[in-house]
Amino acid sequence: PDRISLAGVTANLQGNLILVGQGGVRVTSPTGAETTQQ
Repeated sequence: PDRISLAGVTANLQGNLILVGQGGVRVTSPTGAETTQQ
C-alpha cells in the first residue's frame, strides 16, 4: 500500500510534527523530513 491511515497530528515545542496512525508514532520536521520513528 502507498498510504497509511493517520489518526492524529500535534506539534512539539521545537515545532516538529508528531504524527500518530497505523504506522505508529513518527516525528517529522515542518518540511516533512522524518526525524524519528517510535
